[in-house]
Amino acid sequence: MIWFYEETLSKDKLITSLRTLLLSFPVLCGRYSPSATSPPTAVELNNAGVPVSHKEFNKEPEAGNMTLKEAVAHLSTEQTSTFERSAPDSFLPPLKGIMDPDTGNAEAPLIAIQLNFWESGGTAIGILVQHYILDAEAPF
Repeated sequence: MIWFYEETLSKDKLITSLRTLLLSFPVLCGRYSPSATSPPTAVELNNAGVPVSHKEFNKEPEAGNMTLKEAVAHLSTEQTSTFERSAPDSFLPPLKGIMDPDTGNAEAPLIAIQLNFWESGGTAIGILVQHYILDAEAPF
């Protein structure tokens, strides 16, 4: 999931909000049990944490030079749009390789977040969550 905002949100306030949220949902700081089956059926509540990365477009050379307007150009409410499957990857945490698909990997976080900021204004919050953790039919 990715949420785009025209305004630049405060990185510190977003992280503070995440910490507050995790007090109510500590399972998200855990990891699948190493002895879990496939699909996984157990989570260790080990407080291993939630990785948060950030990217600053038009400021960090490796982040790229797209504008917020270019980033959301494919999101049209007037017509059906298509885009490359990899298009959202630059807004998502760099852990997609170990989190998608959800294989029950005990080393992978259950949730990871990337905060994206544009020098000219704008914010995108990209979230990866293990399928078996937040899917409506998850076993937990």
